[in-house]
Amino acid sequence: MLETYILQKMSKSNIIQLYKTNYVKKGYIKEFSMQETNFSKQIFDIVSNVPQGQFVFMEDLVTGISSWSKEAKEYFGFPDTDFTNTTEVLKNLVHPDDLPRWEQEVEEVLSLQSDGFFYTYQIKNASGEYVHCTGKGKVILGEGKEPLFFAGSITVHQGEEIQDAITDLPKVQSFLQQ
Repeated sequence: MLETYILQKMSKSNIIQLYKTNYVKKGYIKEFSMQETNFSKQIFDIVSNVPQGQFVFMEDLVTGISSWSKEAKEYFGFPDTDFTNTTEVLKNLVHPDDLPRWEQEVEEVLSLQSDGFFYTYQIKNASGEYVHCTGKGKVILGEGKEPLFFAGSITVHQGEEIQDAITDLPKVQSFLQQ
C-alpha cells in the first residue's frame, strides 16, 4: 500500500529514474534515456488509439506500473492512466462469478504456465454496471527469458449478445470461456 502511495506522489522524472534504476540494476538494459521513455510512451499512445469499447494496456512487470488509455481510465474508473497493483484493481471489477477462473487465467500467464490470456468475463464499469468483455494478453520476455511486460487488450461487448440471435446457441466467446 505504501508503494502505491509513493508511486502516485512521485513526479514523472522520479518514476523514470525508478525505471532506470530497476532495469539497469537487473541487467535488462545497458543504458536508459529520457528519449527512449518518451518514445515508448508515444508508441503506447498510438497503439492505444483504438475504437470505442477496446482498451489496450501494458504492465511493466519489473516496476509493477501499468499504463492504460485515458478512455480506459474513464470507462473503468481507474485511479489514473498509470498505476500499480493492477491485478488487485481489476480483481475488484471482475464479476464474482467469473473471478475464480479470471484469477486462474492471470496466474497461469504471469507464471509462464500459459502462452497468453484469452478469457470472456464480466467486468464492472465506472457506472457500476457489469458488462461482458474479452481480455487478451501476453507476457513479453527479456533476452534471458525473464518476464518484462504483460501487454494486451480488453474488448467490451456492448450491444453484442453472448447468444446467437437465430440459433440461440452461445457464440464463440462463450465456448472459449468454458
